Amino acid sequence: MRTNSIVLASRAEEWDALQSWVEAFACSERYDSAFLSDLLRVLKEAFVNALHHGNRNDERFPVTVMMTALGMEGVRVLLVEVRDCGAGFCLEDISDPTAEEFLLCSSGRGMYIIKSVASIDGVECNEDGCSIKLRFEPF
Repeated sequence: MRTNSIVLASRAEEWDALQSWVEAFACSERYDSAFLSDLLRVLKEAFVNALHHGNRNDERFPVTVMMTALGMEGVRVLLVEVRDCGAGFCLEDISDPTAEEFLLCSSGRGMYIIKSVASIDGVECNEDGCSIKLRFEPF
């Protein structure tokens, strides 16, 4: 088991630091380029959601990303947690962006993209903020 985390300011420019950190983690775990591409796409969506929806673009609030690489019964699993300082959300309340009334909207696809690649293990919120827990397996 290997766990690593990074704490970032709520600024879009921090994506570059997050991307570099993820690429280094992926290299050390020997993830292939196709999985790395999917992982980066999901993390970008989760990071942007944490910035805009969770922390409301307030640079005083951090976004924390934690990744844990596991081997469970011969299957490689990656657990990812993205945490912000927001009040949280309910997965069931998120609109389906493939519904006809949302097809022409310019936003609202982040969770759909995340769910297309990773399993959502849960959303946990408390007085310190909210986190989304993601699972990637197999890859």
